[in-house]
Amino acid sequence: MEPISAPLASRPEASSPPHSKRDVSPFSSSGASLKPNQVSETSLYGVPIVSLVIDGQERLCLAQISNTLLKSYSYNEIHNRRVALGITCVQCTPVQLEILRRAGAMPISSRRCGMITKREAERLCKSFLGAHTPPKLPENFAFDVLHECAWGCRGNFIPARYNSSRAKCIKCAYCSMYFSPNKFIFHSHRTPESKYTQPDAANFNSWRRHLKLADKQMPDDISHAWEDVKAMFNGGSRKRTMPGSGCDMSPLKTQGSGHVRRAASPEIPHKSLRLDALRFSHAVVLEDDWESQKSRPDQISVSKEAETESASRTDGRFHLTEKNIEHMAKEELQKQLVEQMELRKKMEREFQHLKDNFQDQMKRELSYREEMVQQLQIVRDTLCNELDQERKARYAIQQKLKEAHDALHHFSCKMLTPRHCTGMCTFKPPLLPP
Repeated sequence: MEPISAPLASRPEASSPPHSKRDVSPFSSSGASLKPNQVSETSLYGVPIVSLVIDGQERLCLAQISNTLLKSYSYNEIHNRRVALGITCVQCTPVQLEILRRAGAMPISSRRCGMITKREAERLCKSFLGAHTPPKLPENFAFDVLHECAWGCRGNFIPARYNSSRAKCIKCAYCSMYFSPNKFIFHSHRTPESKYTQPDAANFNSWRRHLKLADKQMPDDISHAWEDVKAMFNGGSRKRTMPGSGCDMSPLKTQGSGHVRRAASPEIPHKSLRLDALRFSHAVVLEDDWESQKSRPDQISVSKEAETESASRTDGRFHLTEKNIEHMAKEELQKQLVEQMELRKKMEREFQHLKDNFQDQMKRELSYREEMVQQLQIVRDTLCNELDQERKARYAIQQKLKEAHDALHHFSCKMLTPRHCTGMCTFKPPLLPP
């Protein structure tokens, strides 16, 4: 890994929150003076957060951070971001939970609480609240990284090339090919000293958990820069929707419904307004004629008849238009009803066809099953018959062997038994030479 310049260590992060510490029970930063279960108060982004000493390390209450600084984000977003950043949440003991309750960090009804370190809290809050700007690094700086998925691999992570989540910013140390972080954890080289490791549910979004710095004894400024780089391009900033946010759309909905109603019958308001205007104009003409021309009753009566005729014609046209609209609406409804009926019949036919196919398949399966049962029964009967015949043949062979053994035994006993002479022996000795 290339050495990082001195200004990096001395320059504070641009987006890191200024934090001060107001101790309820003051203690120094040295590990020797930290007492177990010691409570203090830390300012994170200007918000006081209760901290507790667990295993010699100061940890902050994650639930309090979620309810204050990150209250605009959902629980799933905070949990997924914490897992992606590799932040380990330590569960406190019942005694520590009671201490947090008395300190006001947790409600009385709470049953558990997760604690994270101060640095992890700053990283988590920065990923949500801070600007997603890359850390200030030298121009040709590169992290020496490795992963242990499959046979493992080693490479150089170049922050200058990491401008998107799919940027090919890692150069393999063996083949010199460039990969994106989510593809690099699936790239491995088998070396004589490498050992195969089964990937622990590795996926394209878990590279932050599997990709590590090759040198574990790195300075804090480089480790913090590596954590800041891993926090980049790590999900969106979608905020939690409030319960009252849905009421802003109600005026638009009402306006939209009004426009829909107007668009459904655009001719009726226009006709009614035109008819009212005609009637109003005719009434005005009648009044003017009645006042100015009282001496001409015949002309007034003729004009009245003409006006009544025109009004009746207008009314007739209006009624015809209404009837036409109603007739068109009925035709549209009938057409839609016919289409719905045809669609329903088509769906019923398809369902019946599927049902018949399923029944036929079930019948074929049953017949095939019965045939298999019959064949198995035939095979079983055949095997049983063969076994019976073999048993009978074996028994017959055993009987014959036994009879032969008995006959041989009887013959041997008969031949080898000595005979006693009773005086009537006709045995003659052989003639000996003189």
